Amino acid sequence: MTGWKQACVALASWIGASFCIAQDFPSQTIRLVVPFPVGGPADSIARFMGQAMTDALKQPVVIDNKPGAGGVIGLDIVAKARPDGHTLGIGSIANMGINVSLMQKMPYDARKDLTAITNGGVTTGVI
Repeated sequence: MTGWKQACVALASWIGASFCIAQDFPSQTIRLVVPFPVGGPADSIARFMGQAMTDALKQPVVIDNKPGAGGVIGLDIVAKARPDGHTLGIGSIANMGINVSLMQKMPYDARKDLTAITNGGVTTGVI
């Protein structure tokens, strides 16, 4: 290629890359799915985290409680959501680990379909 053609290709590449970098995140409301009922420990943690995320990201965070099946229903929604970062879920040892060994067929694969972001809190159980 001649010098001016290389310059045109470099300029086009730079312009294209600048559009990718200029994307704002988050660009819409964030959905935080809690696979447990309202009022429990996971819901309390999610509401605390949701408010902190709203303040930090300047986008609303909606808490969406989807209880049932030991948390499988809620995390199935998260696993099947568009992977754009606007749908998050609260996972626990029950719906990320124990259910996998107890249930013959899971609607999602916790290792392949979900990605851990952070540890939001720890609760203790008493037997």
